[in-house]
Amino acid sequence: MNLFYLLLFVQAEPIPSSVIIDPKQLIPVEILTIKETHRELPIGIQMKELTIHLLGSEYLIDAAGEAKEPDLDPIVRYDAFDCLTFVEEAMALAIGDSLEETDQIRQQLRYQGTDIVYDERNHFMLSQWIPNAVNKGYLVDITHTVGDTHLVSKAIKLNTWANWRGRHKYPFSLEQYPTGIYNLGVLSLDSAILNIDKIPEGSLIVVIRQNKDYNPLLITHLGFVVRYSDTDVRIRHATKMAGGTVKDNYLTWYLDYIRYYDRWPVEGVIILEPQDPKAEIVYP
Repeated sequence: MNLFYLLLFVQAEPIPSSVIIDPKQLIPVEILTIKETHRELPIGIQMKELTIHLLGSEYLIDAAGEAKEPDLDPIVRYDAFDCLTFVEEAMALAIGDSLEETDQIRQQLRYQGTDIVYDERNHFMLSQWIPNAVNKGYLVDITHTVGDTHLVSKAIKLNTWANWRGRHKYPFSLEQYPTGIYNLGVLSLDSAILNIDKIPEGSLIVVIRQNKDYNPLLITHLGFVVRYSDTDVRIRHATKMAGGTVKDNYLTWYLDYIRYYDRWPVEGVIILEPQDPKAEIVYP
């Protein structure tokens, strides 16, 4: 169990006075209280309730790391998020039955293997994070159940990465970058708006941009659905829009808003529903 969990739940062994706990890495007490009273509810409802107290948190690009070189950012934090670390934390908190499982699930989502190392992190959504989460049973693609989809196929080769202008951000050799052909059934924005009532609470809304052969990326943002009523459906996400915070936006408004991105137009969205595979997973 992490030291900050020990701080929250008094144990027989005292924490040494020399240990320095960073407050921003502590799970807010309000979240722990909600978890205790909502643990039997569906995952989507838990994701909504557990993250209410994170609304207004700072949006921060690349918010988490391994707390060691080459990424010194903390493994977990509750003061700031990017769009992916916010979704990871919401899923881990909702699916985990204990604080230890929350740690394990976050690690399972974020890394290919069992080690918390930079090279094993799922840095790229299309080619790493989504396939990893689907293969481990944490997500199911339900896009086709919401509305009619169209196929988007993305071929990523080593020379795609070699010519990518964002490559300097990652301390990888060229051979370490993922390659392959990735197929997505994508929902148009019009179809997504028309069928919002079919999207389950907690489902991830993943933004797909138009395919450009020279760019290995296709996905630029994600959040998850929260429902306040049949007519009040929102996306909760960490976003740089309007000051950069964790916030709720009306889902119809958001889907209409992103259609006007002109530098890199939006192709549509995919819908991924969180699942609980713990019974089938053997943790190291």
